[in-house]
Amino acid sequence: MNLAKLLPTLCQSRAAWNESPIAATTKDPRVLETLAALLAVKEQLERELLPEFFLPFTLEVSVGRGKPVKVPWLCILGPEQKVQEGFYVAVSVEPHGRGLVAGIMKSATHPPEVLLSTQKRTPLPENALDVDSPTYRFNDAFHNPQEFFTETLDSEAFLAHLRESLHLYTELLTEDQPEPIYRRKGRKPSPTKPATRVNEPAPLYQTSTHALSNLVPAFRAACATAGLVYTEERLTAFFAALLAKPFVILAGLSGSGKTRLAQALARWLGAPYVLVAVGPDWTSRDPLLGYPDALDPSHYVTTPALELMRSANQQPEVPHFLILDELNLSPIERYGADLLSAMESGEAISLGGVPPETLPWPHNLFLIGTVNLDETTHPLSPKVLDRASVLTFDGSSLAALLESPLPVRPERLTGQGNAWGAALLSPLARGERQETMALIRLSETLTAHDFGFGLRTATEILRFCAAYHQLIPPPSGGQGVNGLDTALCLKILPRLHGSQRRLAPALDALLTLAEAENWPQTTTALRTLQMRLLRDGFGGYTFE
Repeated sequence: MNLAKLLPTLCQSRAAWNESPIAATTKDPRVLETLAALLAVKEQLERELLPEFFLPFTLEVSVGRGKPVKVPWLCILGPEQKVQEGFYVAVSVEPHGRGLVAGIMKSATHPPEVLLSTQKRTPLPENALDVDSPTYRFNDAFHNPQEFFTETLDSEAFLAHLRESLHLYTELLTEDQPEPIYRRKGRKPSPTKPATRVNEPAPLYQTSTHALSNLVPAFRAACATAGLVYTEERLTAFFAALLAKPFVILAGLSGSGKTRLAQALARWLGAPYVLVAVGPDWTSRDPLLGYPDALDPSHYVTTPALELMRSANQQPEVPHFLILDELNLSPIERYGADLLSAMESGEAISLGGVPPETLPWPHNLFLIGTVNLDETTHPLSPKVLDRASVLTFDGSSLAALLESPLPVRPERLTGQGNAWGAALLSPLARGERQETMALIRLSETLTAHDFGFGLRTATEILRFCAAYHQLIPPPSGGQGVNGLDTALCLKILPRLHGSQRRLAPALDALLTLAEAENWPQTTTALRTLQMRLLRDGFGGYTFE
């Protein structure tokens, strides 16, 4: 039986409890009928909904223990989560059988005082669904309640709402937190550092009236007038990476135009930017974020990068760009640990000083690093590769540039694309299910060879795919374009390295999958990696 039949049956079975004699225990056949309907819905959701998500969600149902509850429910819980703690996705059955209320719900037992707000639905309009219990106002416990009436219950709309709720919940669970978000209790503000409130992801900026499919052609044409030549494929990958997550590393040959590209984008948008040349002796955050004056603690020695971040917080509708030139001359974990942590967690950066100052992480700040790989630099660590998209540059366009050299005039770009700033700050549409399923197959293949990746990487890949499809101009409109293939070259392949004994079996399995999934870029890169591994006996994905 499908959801279209199961859900009305569930509601009607609950209404039967109220008939005389009223069900007094959970052994009443009418209560058992409701429990059977709940279990059938649970089984159907496990087949139709949960396979779309990487997180190992679990489902629980209840009609009470011994004594029937007033409101039967079904809950979708995070890893090792209990129904007594935090937020979770829930479905509550209206006691009179008129319908269901579904959405993200707050626990009555141990509700966290942070994260998501809940909507007040009391007093309820006369025709609204009432899912209150005698001991707790469930009506007011939902973050995004949606009512589904039995007579007009649309199973597809019901599934769509659960899917959107789980996407929001998944985004919260993938953020780096000191403990799972559903166990984070409210904390009292301290005099030195105010308590941080992590709010739901929400669009902070108005959506641009410009279609994203026009972004790459507009920027590429402007670059051409300034003497800068970039392929459409590279720019599409660059913008998709920025839209998926504002941390991109441009890696490859020295003098291949990496820094120019980052500067050109900031100039074209008319956006504030700072170019910071990373030094080989950077062992602390001081060159980036400044420090309190040792002789006068009330004075804080600032830096251009810090002033840019302050400006970004003051102008949240304007994109800002922090460009770290030759990012790996020093290990970024030493001088940029605070940036990496704040970017992932959303927590403010503590600057210290007298009085102490904290700097909120600006969500309109784009971090672009350039990387040259030679004997003077440090390799990128798994921690950095896991947090960034790595776009490679090579000398493939050198012949075309030498045949028709153009003078570079970056000043011609200034402000031409300022109408596109909002487009870079607008929320993305969701990725396609087929890409999700392909990503699951990739995860299973890599995990079997100890090269698995986490939920954060998977989520960012799906965001990249969504952006990539929106950037492809008509008439294709992204149809038939494999954004996942490009995403793997930016997010997965840079993580592959090791000895021939360890890496070769993984490459063989991955190459078989890439050919079956029709990923031409990934296939070509893997074959190149196999040849280098056979030649050297040890290696990994390189950026040349």
